[in-house]
Amino acid sequence: MGKPTINPWGTTSDRICADGSIIQRNTLRKDNTFFSWDARLSRPIPLGNGHLEAIVEVFNLLNTDNFRDPSSAGLLFNFDGTVQSGLGDPREVQIGMRYVF
Repeated sequence: MGKPTINPWGTTSDRICADGSIIQRNTLRKDNTFFSWDARLSRPIPLGNGHLEAIVEVFNLLNTDNFRDPSSAGLLFNFDGTVQSGLGDPREVQIGMRYVF
């Protein structure tokens, strides 16, 4: 067996961009890891025999884009049946009150 030849233009799976640079296969692909920080703040306010609890919840606190590969991602639909955008959910804030007795 001889030495393998070196292809100066990359391999057949590489792609050449308009500016002449070469992008290797799977360069922009993520491994489907999902990163999201959620936070919840609550404060009890005494009221009679119980207490009223003020609640603030933040989902995807850092507003991270989570790209998904449809071929390996499990959930492609939102709860209401619409197709997800593939980016994960944007930052969401939920405010609520709860009475505990």
